[in-house]
Amino acid sequence: MQYVYEKESDLVKEGDYEVTIESMEVKTLNSGKNKVQVMCRIRSDVEQAFKNRVLFDDIWEEREAPGYFNRKRMSKILGVCGATPKQEFDGLKSVIEFCEGKYVKIHVGVVFNSYSGEEENTISYYMKTQFGTKTLGGETEEQHKDDKVAVVKNDDDLPF
Repeated sequence: MQYVYEKESDLVKEGDYEVTIESMEVKTLNSGKNKVQVMCRIRSDVEQAFKNRVLFDDIWEEREAPGYFNRKRMSKILGVCGATPKQEFDGLKSVIEFCEGKYVKIHVGVVFNSYSGEEENTISYYMKTQFGTKTLGGETEEQHKDDKVAVVKNDDDLPF
């Protein structure tokens, strides 16, 4: 028996997705160019397609200001992650620490990469999430904060 690998489309369809910023990492390419690579994972606790898929965004170092990465893009990410106006950060490391683990919404696009000759996903822009921290059937935990929860103090209180 012979097995043949049939490549499936690895592309996420264009649209808006709720994601978690899993990591942000500074990388230096062989060419010497620096970038912050943002790894986003499509949330599995929100009803949407492509759950748990990973998407990457590259934020490039500015040519005119080495050590700074596309400040407009970084400012937008900080805003949707919940930074307050005029909030200051002690460098890139503190920006990364602030953003990692945050829930945001992204718009995914599909573009043709002339270098590879294939279509690929891009993160077009970031938006504030419509969901809070871990959701319960599409509702945020904040919507359930006033719900009463029975606390079992000993095994005799259990119904089974």
